[in-house]
Amino acid sequence: MKQFQRLMDVLCRLCASSAAIAIVLMAALILMEIMLRNIFDHSLLVVDELVGYLLSASIFLALGPTFHRGAMIRMTMLTDRINGRASAVLEAFILSPALALTLFWIKHIFRAAWRFYDRGMVSNGAWPVPLWIPEAVSLIGLMILALVVAFHFVTNIRTAAGRA
Repeated sequence: MKQFQRLMDVLCRLCASSAAIAIVLMAALILMEIMLRNIFDHSLLVVDELVGYLLSASIFLALGPTFHRGAMIRMTMLTDRINGRASAVLEAFILSPALALTLFWIKHIFRAAWRFYDRGMVSNGAWPVPLWIPEAVSLIGLMILALVVAFHFVTNIRTAAGRA
């Protein structure tokens, strides 16, 4: 279980770093576009599209690390009032539909990414970006979220069983 905990920590650090890099790239692109327009009277014409893709990437890649750290907004009215094994059982009960919903979401994002890849669809902007790339990044973020939720589910089950 410790190895899985380390794997989750590494994956979450990697995703959080990638999300941070996406945010830095968004800021750099926006600043570069502002400078190009105001100083050189020129535009890249793709900044708004790329910033949209980077925003999506930063959001989806940050889901898993946010949940893993306990920083995601959660309703804890019941779990705060219960201690020990009962709290772990309730938490596992709550995490099971969350995991199911995440897996359902993964299935549909995967279908969309595959459809975009299979049909060779690209964006309509000045720079034709293959649409499966942003979908694949979203898919990776959701898969990390599913792994983290599954890890927390198993941890709560082990706590409820008295083995953690």
